[in-house]
Amino acid sequence: MNVTDPAWPGYMWQPWGERRHAYRGGRRPDGENVVAFCGTPLTTTSYPGDNPPEWQWPECSACAETVSEIADRRALVERRRRHEIEDLHAYGGQPLTRHTRRA
Repeated sequence: MNVTDPAWPGYMWQPWGERRHAYRGGRRPDGENVVAFCGTPLTTTSYPGDNPPEWQWPECSACAETVSEIADRRALVERRRRHEIEDLHAYGGQPLTRHTRRA
C-alpha cells in the first residue's frame, strides 16, 4: 500500500467551525493552514484532554463522503492484491482452492 499515492491519501480529522473536517495527510503541528476535502480552509489545532467536546461535533458530510471513498478504494485494492496472490502461475494458472491453500 502506497499512502503517498493520490488514490491512497492518508487523512486526519480536525474540528473546525462546529464540524469535524478531514484533510489530506497525517497529524500536523498546531497553527498550520490546510484545506479540508470539502474545500474549507482551516488551521490545525490540538485539543487537550481525552475527549474534548470539539471531537463530538458532527462530521462534515462532504469530508465524510471523501473519507468513505478512500476506505472503499483501499478495500478494493486490497481485495485485488489478495486475488493476485491467490492466482499464482506456480499453481498452473488456476486460482487456489481450499484444497491447495496452505493452512
